[in-house]
Amino acid sequence: GASGSGKTTALDLLCGFYEPDHGHILVNGKELALLDLALWRQAIGFVPQEVFLFNDTVRENILVGRNFSDADIWAALEAAGGKDFVRALPEGLEASVGENGRMLSGGQRQRIAIARAIIHKPKILLLDEATSALDKDTEQVLLNTLHHLSKDMIVIFASHNESVMDFADVVYKVQGGRIEKTGREFFQRKTGL
Repeated sequence: GASGSGKTTALDLLCGFYEPDHGHILVNGKELALLDLALWRQAIGFVPQEVFLFNDTVRENILVGRNFSDADIWAALEAAGGKDFVRALPEGLEASVGENGRMLSGGQRQRIAIARAIIHKPKILLLDEATSALDKDTEQVLLNTLHHLSKDMIVIFASHNESVMDFADVVYKVQGGRIEKTGREFFQRKTGL
């Protein structure tokens, strides 16, 4: 959908930040509003449109106060496609990213944000315009990473970028606050048919 069409609002509704004015959000047939929102949010990893990194180390930007082992951090970085660039940093996990990640490229910041979102092994990964600030080559690498992650979790990617559709199994168009299925479905990747 285009800018301002409601993509971010749809993701916020899925997170349970807001309740819909009309209609219902169902999770396995149950109304989201009736679920334990704390448990629901634990099942979600979220990468916002504007990635914020603290003026701290790679490690602390992934952990953000949570307690995970180095093995967990490296596994999240590998899944997010960031292990190689972090290993190449002179201080590795202890490398400072600078104020809001200024010491890193846009793609590297995105990978740290994805590692942060997936370290707790969510069932659903929500991404809001995660490729909007990336060049085409970096975007392709990130989309390949997300395609790989979709084998272990549901990945919901909100974007106005049409190249993202090539990586999607199902595409919905958001227009004027309405979500419509486009008819583009790619079940072959998931089912092997």
